[in-house]
Amino acid sequence: SAYLFRIYFNVSDAIEIDLSPETTGTKLVHFPETYSGILNSGKGSMINMWKGGVLYLPMKDAFNIQIDSIFYIKNNNTIDPSIKFVEGRLSGILYNEKNLKDSIVIRNAHFGVH
Repeated sequence: SAYLFRIYFNVSDAIEIDLSPETTGTKLVHFPETYSGILNSGKGSMINMWKGGVLYLPMKDAFNIQIDSIFYIKNNNTIDPSIKFVEGRLSGILYNEKNLKDSIVIRNAHFGVH
């Protein structure tokens, strides 16, 4: 299954990650020819970033998403699948989809979402 989450920096700027398969380990994300068709399709992990209304994607090189842990909260000693925690690291370069000279470099950024 796929797991989509967003990490917000402010109201309009965010990194969006779609994990598939939803497992721990390293995922190298390459920019596919049909990006919009793969996003949320469950057929590959994806990453993008919106900053100032501009879309940034892994256009040239693979982007590394390292998932260190995926775990669930227990509710009354029963695992609650609706409360998921994902922790990991991001490393790579995201490029402005309209101007490849404009890029954002992310190095060993730690994240945790739930």
